[in-house]
Amino acid sequence: MYSLWDCFNLWADIGNEKDRPGNYSLSEYPVHQLPTNHLVDGLVAIGS
Repeated sequence: MYSLWDCFNLWADIGNEKDRPGNYSLSEYPVHQLPTNHLVDGLVAIGS
């Protein structure tokens, strides 16, 4: 489970970076080129 701004992402993979193909460590990204376009799917807002 990984916290977002005001909810939790139950499908987040926060395991070991080496076990996740296609993911890179923070040190492998050039400055100002971090991924910023994220797709959020399956988000349910309750009481909004």
